Amino acid sequence: FSLRPGKLRYFLRELRRANGSVFLSLAGDDHFFVRACLDRDTFRYSEFRIGYMPTEFSKMCPQHEHGYMLPSVQHYTEDLYAAIDGAMSVLPEYDMAARPILGDKLAYTGLPIDLDELTATPLPDTDKVRILVGMRSQYVTSKGTDHLLRIAREAAEKKPGLIEVENVVDLPWTQYLDKIRSSHIVLDQLYSYSPAMNALDTMALGRVSGSGAQPEYYDMIGEKELRPIISLSPYEQDIAGTLYALAADRRRLEQMAADGRKLVERHNDTRLVTDRYERHWAKHLNRV
Repeated sequence: FSLRPGKLRYFLRELRRANGSVFLSLAGDDHFFVRACLDRDTFRYSEFRIGYMPTEFSKMCPQHEHGYMLPSVQHYTEDLYAAIDGAMSVLPEYDMAARPILGDKLAYTGLPIDLDELTATPLPDTDKVRILVGMRSQYVTSKGTDHLLRIAREAAEKKPGLIEVENVVDLPWTQYLDKIRSSHIVLDQLYSYSPAMNALDTMALGRVSGSGAQPEYYDMIGEKELRPIISLSPYEQDIAGTLYALAADRRRLEQMAADGRKLVERHNDTRLVTDRYERHWAKHLNRV
């Protein structure tokens, strides 16, 4: 386990001493997030649990959750949350886990997407619908991309004339973007409540994303109209069926692709996210 709370506490003290205000970006695991994943009350599923059952990742890497639950890590995280002037959550899951502790010190900002750099293009004009499953080697189990690849191949086997599947591993970012552009559907991850960078970039490029799309996500961003994401979770009964039904309906596929771009424009444009950060900083800055 890589965290060293004693050393981190030193840097926290120095940050507090040298700066008028300190803000925390919630963008990954910490004690309170992992605890929420394990408590069976905050989330219906996560990379650690599906209901009461440990996930494959939890069984393979028990030291990960155990490390975050160590008393030394808990006490450091409590001190960190008490020391900061404010915090920003980039995904609803981090907000749900930290809100009971941070209250109004916390603001949901979302993830920023540069829409000037990532421009939407028409879907590829091909006979088959191409489903892309991109993987990072170290995250295959925690993201569930091995299961998504199996499901995508199952869909292709049922409809071999309609669907083809491409799997890429550890590609450089620019090459991976080219793979997204040459695809129709990109399967992101299985255990998330919301779309993160891979899924948001996919939608920005005008492609359909399969990712987290739970009601809590749409509620948090205040989206009442658009539902462009193929909802993926351990509880979805027939993801393969959803994939080949969508592949068979090009008009619906094109509409979802257009709606995905619109969703990112409404909620994740870099300028919108920057404004949320600035407003939260201004509200909580320590000007003494």
